[in-house]
Amino acid sequence: MNVLKPAIRLMSRLKYPQKFLLVGILVLIPLLVTMQQFLSKINEDIDFAAKEQLGLTYNNPLVEFFYCLQDHAALSVAVASGDAAMQIALADQQVKVEDAMAIVDAVDQRSGATLEAQARWEAIKSSWNELKAGLANMTSSQTLEKHQAISDATLRLITVVGNSSNLILDPDIDSYYYMDTVITKVPLAASYLSQIRAYGTQASESGSLSPETATRLTILDGQVSSTLDSNLEGFGYSFELNPALQPGLQGQIDTYVQSVRSFSEQLKTNFLQNSAGDDLMNASELFQKAGDPLAANAELYRDVAAGLDDLLQARIGRFEVRRTLVTATALLGLAIAIYLLVGFYLAVQQTIRELDEASQRMVKGDREWDFQPSSSDELAQVAVSFNSIASELVVARDQALDSSRAKTSFLANMSHELRTPLNAILGFSTLLSSGMVKGGVALAAPQADLLKKIDANGKRLRDLINDVLDLAKIESGSISVSVVPGHPRVFLEETVSAVRSLATSKNLQLELNVASDVPEVVLTDVRKVQQVVTNLLGNALKFTEKGGVWVDVVMQDDSQWQISIRDTGIGIPPESLSHIFEKFSQVDETDRRQYEGSGLGLAIVKNLVECLRGDIRVESQVKQGSVFTLTLPKRLEVEEG
Repeated sequence: MNVLKPAIRLMSRLKYPQKFLLVGILVLIPLLVTMQQFLSKINEDIDFAAKEQLGLTYNNPLVEFFYCLQDHAALSVAVASGDAAMQIALADQQVKVEDAMAIVDAVDQRSGATLEAQARWEAIKSSWNELKAGLANMTSSQTLEKHQAISDATLRLITVVGNSSNLILDPDIDSYYYMDTVITKVPLAASYLSQIRAYGTQASESGSLSPETATRLTILDGQVSSTLDSNLEGFGYSFELNPALQPGLQGQIDTYVQSVRSFSEQLKTNFLQNSAGDDLMNASELFQKAGDPLAANAELYRDVAAGLDDLLQARIGRFEVRRTLVTATALLGLAIAIYLLVGFYLAVQQTIRELDEASQRMVKGDREWDFQPSSSDELAQVAVSFNSIASELVVARDQALDSSRAKTSFLANMSHELRTPLNAILGFSTLLSSGMVKGGVALAAPQADLLKKIDANGKRLRDLINDVLDLAKIESGSISVSVVPGHPRVFLEETVSAVRSLATSKNLQLELNVASDVPEVVLTDVRKVQQVVTNLLGNALKFTEKGGVWVDVVMQDDSQWQISIRDTGIGIPPESLSHIFEKFSQVDETDRRQYEGSGLGLAIVKNLVECLRGDIRVESQVKQGSVFTLTLPKRLEVEEG
């Protein structure tokens, strides 16, 4: 539980909107971070596969150029060896090479920089232009060497594009071996077959098979066979993982294998096993026989490249579906969470509003209304408990109000019974003090002193009873307001004159100042205004030892006038200003305890001012004095009823 104390303290200091916002943000942040990381990984995978497609798009025309170059190499060797019949075919093939290069150029301009291929492709084009320019003056060996150099550079470029486009790093088994076919196996096999055709053509044109050429052809034939076996093994892995690929490709694979095996047998029969070199296959026949596996090789490349592109597109599609599904699910979950969170907040707010309404009805004393919460959660249980407590409080409040009304009514009705015996006591003490007892004989000093104490305490008791009875009348609502025309200068002068003797006895200055714009007549309850001013003057004189008290009367505006009682007394501390108008309230200061008072005077003043539809405020500084400002309407209007 100690672990939860910080959280409890934090939540206790926050309002409900802040609580819900804080919790929502703390839930949302990790969700957004997780979503961002997940979507970032999916987008990386999509970009990875898309870049593989870009490499495939570049390599497809590049491989087509490679095939055209191989045919051109074989025809060039035949022509250089003296076969004039191949001259026209060579010219046509040269146009095909140029057309294939133009297609590669267009792809290279779009994506060559991204795939780091531009420099290498420019070098290949330069080598081709050199070959084309000097082809007429080259021997067959030179021609073969130049073509082989361009072929090797093209194979390296195919590999470079495979590396820079992520094809070499393909993560799936089926697409990986398809990639291996189009990047490595098929182009390499085509290169071996083309070299066999070129060297065979050279031997056919010369009419003899040298041991060196025989060895070279044997090695190349073995490399073709080894590459083919490795390629078939890769296809086996792909088909094992993804059997759906085999039906669409197996026919072309069989055609390619059959074509390569058949050409290999013919090569062995007509070249490698002909030790005397007699009756070698002529150049035209060899070009045709070698063209069959090369054509099958090209078709296999096209089918595998198309299949690889389909696999990459399907992978991208899966990633996009997964991204869409995850995003939609997350957004749906987030929307539902926000919806429920808002609903939870509104439910809490509704319960709070119901509690507030219950409180208002309780204050108004509506006993017939029964609070029924709209929810059934823990807060509703608190509300039900509140309902029970509120009902009991309403009953207790009504009982207290009835008791207070009975008390107030009793005090108001006891006015005569309390004042009559007290006035009799004060009257008898006056008679005794005047010497009217014992034939007018003057009293001794101790006796006169006792009578003065009786008279003083009797008057204090009378003033206290008057204050209590006045407050009781106000609280019981039995006090009435009598609106009559009054002359402020006259009745305020009378009020000030009534307390002037007290000011004189304390050697204090007491002045009344009435501004010239104060009207001659106001409509108000003159007696109550005098009572308020008398109480305020009495307080001011009581708490002032030197200086004086000033009564200033001015107009506040066209409809209100003000009476300010300003003194130079002991003042009121700031912390006491907010409750000096409360019943039985006295400033708890040592220097104030020497002054008499019940603490009811200012409470009566406050209530009387409210009866007069006015307002009273106070400003004070300790040891500098106080100013009580009374604001009253110039024309008091009392509602009938």
